[in-house]
Amino acid sequence: MAEFDTNSGMNMGMVQDIKNLDRLRQLSQSKDGQAAALQSAARQFESIFTQTLFKGMRQANQVLTQDNPMSSSYTQFYEGMLDEQRVSDMASKGGMGLADMVIKQFSPETFTRHDGRVLKLPQRTERVYKPYQPPTSAANDLISASKVGKDFADKEMGETAQPLASSHRIHRTVPPMGLVQEGRAVRGPKALDKTTKVFETPEEFVNRLMPLAKKAADKLGLSPAVLVAQAALESGWGKRVIKDGEGQITHNLFGIKADPRWQGPKAVVSTLEYEQGVASRQKAAFRSYESFEESFNDYVDFLTSGTRYKGALAKVDSPDRYFEALQQAGYATDPQYARKLKQVLRSDAIAGYSATTNTEMEL
Repeated sequence: MAEFDTNSGMNMGMVQDIKNLDRLRQLSQSKDGQAAALQSAARQFESIFTQTLFKGMRQANQVLTQDNPMSSSYTQFYEGMLDEQRVSDMASKGGMGLADMVIKQFSPETFTRHDGRVLKLPQRTERVYKPYQPPTSAANDLISASKVGKDFADKEMGETAQPLASSHRIHRTVPPMGLVQEGRAVRGPKALDKTTKVFETPEEFVNRLMPLAKKAADKLGLSPAVLVAQAALESGWGKRVIKDGEGQITHNLFGIKADPRWQGPKAVVSTLEYEQGVASRQKAAFRSYESFEESFNDYVDFLTSGTRYKGALAKVDSPDRYFEALQQAGYATDPQYARKLKQVLRSDAIAGYSATTNTEMEL
């Protein structure tokens, strides 16, 4: 029978001796033997871990001994038993130190190691719980600086700046991020014009663009609803306005491409084109504008600068015939372009605008 040792916890004995488990259970139930039981359990855990390592090495070695006549299932069985006993002996003599780490983790008080040395544990509360420390003066400076930066950005974006509770101030040498375009600082709402979400609903699209459409439509003799309908179809009610490579919107509401005559900025994107009624994706360059108003103005110039759309401009008194003439002149390759424009023109968003504003529009 294996003897109990108060210094080492419990003699490991033979690894197959199940009586050791019963001794360990009895030891853990004793008030004076709990520390020794913890040490013994920790060494048992280390032996299991080490045994796993031995088993992995044996399995790797089996690849080299497959054709060895001295290797068989019997030798592998007894080698496994030998490894288990070796591991048990190693753990009882200190092993790899894993047992001490387990004891350190689970023991609530100072204990004596199997080799006689004292291992003192830190208090758990010292490692887990830390009392609140007020911010230092340097932290206060950083907090105040961040408030100043936010208030400055809010003021630049047209929002009401809030008074600061601190007297700290900082001096900015560059404008806030996102407020620089083409090497120059941009202030006010224009700085957000190309990056923010433009339109939430078709009604918002109509309400915001109808005044701009009226100015352009007066030059063509058209109803402003006609221009808004075409802009809505081309841009998906403002939700699919063409964006450049940096993700900024081009304000191109009418899908006008950047032909050789165009000398301004442009954006190359994938677009859906129709050839003999078959749709396909193609790369094309589109014009880019600084504002939606510029897009309306360029639409007027685009139609009136040549003779291509002369027939369409002769039918401005009838929106339906105007749309049909645009399609016949090749404004778009979609064979259903005119029909789609007519449907958008009669949508609730456009019809509702004329009703709420008491504006007579020929639809």
